[in-house]
Amino acid sequence: RRLRPSLLDDLGLIPSLSSLFQTVEKSSGLKIDFFTQNVPSRFERPKELALYRIAQEAMNNILKHARASQVYVNLLARDGTVLLTIEDDGQGFDLKKTQRSPEHRESWGLILMKERALKLKGRLLLDSSPGRGTQVHAEIPLKVNNEPSKRR
Repeated sequence: RRLRPSLLDDLGLIPSLSSLFQTVEKSSGLKIDFFTQNVPSRFERPKELALYRIAQEAMNNILKHARASQVYVNLLARDGTVLLTIEDDGQGFDLKKTQRSPEHRESWGLILMKERALKLKGRLLLDSSPGRGTQVHAEIPLKVNNEPSKRR
């Protein structure tokens, strides 16, 4: 229970992500634009947690390595899938080099993000290159438990 944010249990994914992004903005000066559309207010807890942890790890990577000033986060539901996209305007990195050396310390976060998505029959795609920023794209199949939340 301690590994799961209480806000996630109490209010769901969207408020939890909003809180995470507000905390990151206040502590770092990073500007984060968060857009959500058609995402249910609650859905399967393991999927909420996986998406939260993917976003959290992406934010940690951006803060540690990207030298970004702007981040765009989109959380959308469509065709039975929740899509999370996190894109920064930072320095980017050589994705092929990082993927070839899993013993490289910084790559463990990327590996864990992929594992979280795969465990839930989803997928995680990364796109980055030096000087071009980074994009994380996670897709998780969705089984809806209630009505979609309103657009923010």
